[in-house]
Amino acid sequence: MAIIESTELPAGVTLVRSALGGYAVYVRGDFAGWIHQNGPERWNTYRRAEPPRPGEFLGVFRRADAVERIARATAG
Repeated sequence: MAIIESTELPAGVTLVRSALGGYAVYVRGDFAGWIHQNGPERWNTYRRAEPPRPGEFLGVFRRADAVERIARATAG
């Protein structure tokens, strides 16, 4: 499991490489959503939803923006 923690990420956010490709996004240790690449510098962005609903599609962004959107959606 590849874990990415970086100064490029918002405070408290960790990315974990998923088995299906892309990254799981954790905010303060809690699973918050996921991103997967959809072309160069384009990442589909999803916020976690409560079962049985699928994740909420937030849009397509650059990776840093995608992670920021999930972190803000989780905080709000």
